[in-house]
Parts: sequence; structure tokens; C-alpha cells
Amino acid sequence: MINIDVLEGELKKNNIENGYIFCGLDEELIKSSIDPIIKKVVDKDFLDLNFIKLDGLTTTFDEIENACETLPFFGEKKVVLVYRANFLKDKDGAKTYTELLKYIKDLPKHTVLIMYYLFNDKRDTPKKNKKLSTLDKYVKVVHCDKLKKDKYYKKVEDLFKEKGRSIGKIQLRYFADKVQNNFDIIKREVDKLDCYAIGREITKEDIDKLIQNKSEDD
Repeated sequence: MINIDVLEGELKKNNIENGYIFCGLDEELIKSSIDPIIKKVVDKDFLDLNFIKLDGLTTTFDEIENACETLPFFGEKKVVLVYRANFLKDKDGAKTYTELLKYIKDLPKHTVLIMYYLFNDKRDTPKKNKKLSTLDKYVKVVHCDKLKKDKYYKKVEDLFKEKGRSIGKIQLRYFADKVQNNFDIIKREVDKLDCYAIGREITKEDIDKLIQNKSEDD
């Protein structure tokens, strides 16, 4: 079982596994951790052909197996992503999990299977999930926990840059420290600030007007 920092180090060395399971509270952070794997494995020109997404809330084991077994087109590998794979939760989807456990021990070399599910609340941890402990023997389990300060600030800044929006260093840190540390929420708050302060610099006053204090989150 590894964290985001270890995953980034492995990807820099081009060490890519045949299977990954991501888990955590922050879906946006999980997605952004998965994206670099997809970019490394699948040529962007053939993304539509070699990248398959399945909804873990409705998909069956047969659909996952068929997606994995199909050979890639015009490339060596393909990625199969099963998002919100709730059958990986400790008390859910026993049948799908049992079938998957047998299959995952010998995944096709041409497929990188990625699955993720979201914790119910802050009390959840990977170590409490017996399924993950078992699957960790065959695929890489990645716990997407909160980022360290510098990486957190950098990722928040990147969200503003994606909007083509610059923000002062002081204002950036003030915003990042004030907003709830969840990138699903942060992304929406960046959108709000961008629209509210359109055509001018974002100020501390703008942030105070639009962002609740952390104590009010619940």
C-alpha cells in the first residue's frame, strides 16, 4: 500500500503496474492522481480506442473482464478505469469482488486496470478494509490522503492557471488555508472566485465574501 508521493516517484521512473486501486475521501484528488498513469500508458491520439471507463455502481464482473481482455488498437497497452467501484468496500458487492479477486491474480499484460472508490467519512482508512489488504498482494493500492503543504498550494495554484487566472502568492495561500481541503470543493470555489472577480485581480476581500470559514463546513 502506497501514498501519492510514492506513486509519483514510481511514475517518474516509468514503473507502471498492471493494476491499481485508489481510495480516499477526495474524488478530484484521486482523478488527478490517475491521469498521469493514463497519459503514460495510452497515446493521446488513440485515447478513444484504448481507454475504457466503467461505472462501478452498475458494471458487472463480466463487463470488466471483457474490457480487460480486448486487445488494444494501434498500441501496446490499454487502460480500463472502473470508477466509484463500491464493490471494493468491505461489506458491499461480495460476488463481484470474489470473481475479480480470482481474475486480478493474472491480468492480461496489455491492460492496466485502475479502480477507485470513495471513503464514507474521515474515519475510513485502507487498513480497515480487509478486501484491500488481500488485493494489495496482486495490485498496487494507493491511498489518496491530503497533500503536504507545498504540493497542496501548487495544486490549488494549478486550478487557477487552468482558468487562465493569475492570483497573488499571499491571496493564493489565504484562499488555500481558508477553503476546505477537498479538491471537489476547491474546484467549485475557484470557479466562483473567477466569475466574481472577472476582469480584475482577486483580493482577500473577495475570498472573505465567497468562502466560508472552515468551522462552518459541517
